[in-house]
Amino acid sequence: SVIDLLRSRGAEVVYHDAFVPEVTFDHAYTIGDGEPLYNQDLTDDLIQSADCVVICTEHSDVDYKRVCELSKVIVDTRNALKEETRNGSRAKIVRL
Repeated sequence: SVIDLLRSRGAEVVYHDAFVPEVTFDHAYTIGDGEPLYNQDLTDDLIQSADCVVICTEHSDVDYKRVCELSKVIVDTRNALKEETRNGSRAKIVRL
């Protein structure tokens, strides 16, 4: 998973997905302590504290303009950040 890949490279991972309240790790390849991760509210403080925001799923309830305004680096794997959303962003945006 993306979480396992990031954690295997030393990243501290937190996530926001209103549709997935908890992520459990029960596979042999799980990196880390195996403890579940819990959905975090997408607050301004959470966004600003992240070294990098990775968008793995596009949700209509996320204010992507706000995410762009508050983030340092964004990796957009779903083309969730349309041009009008990206314009004027201070974030370094990588689109895959």
